[in-house]
Amino acid sequence: MTLFDDIQDMQATIFNHVPAYPRYYRALFIGDECTESHIVSVPTEPDVAEATDVDELAVERWIPLYTQNAVGIFDVRQVSFKVFTKDGVFTNKIEAVSRQPSAFFQDRIKNLVWYGNVLVVKHDSAGHIGDLTEEDKPFAEKIALR
Repeated sequence: MTLFDDIQDMQATIFNHVPAYPRYYRALFIGDECTESHIVSVPTEPDVAEATDVDELAVERWIPLYTQNAVGIFDVRQVSFKVFTKDGVFTNKIEAVSRQPSAFFQDRIKNLVWYGNVLVVKHDSAGHIGDLTEEDKPFAEKIALR
């Protein structure tokens, strides 16, 4: 769940990180429960002074990749589950899923269900990262909506 308050908290956490990140780039962030996009600071990896590739950014600060809250991408037809109740009794019934579709995408695209956060990073044709500006924001949103 990423609401506006969560975005502010994450920005503060990133800026107060010890050791400090060497560089930050501005990118477009669409939180899963936000109805609007936001420009956020994305740090480089700790040992990178200037990002020449998206892989050199610490995107996991905004897109949780390796946490229990990360949204995995999988085909449910190829996955089988064994679900146990709190008492350890086997059941094949899943009663509730707590994830909600992205409010930003639901408001703008019919017949699309998207789960999780989206981060749009500006780069040139060689892959060098640049700062996304307010003027870039409408174009970046169009990219996200494609």
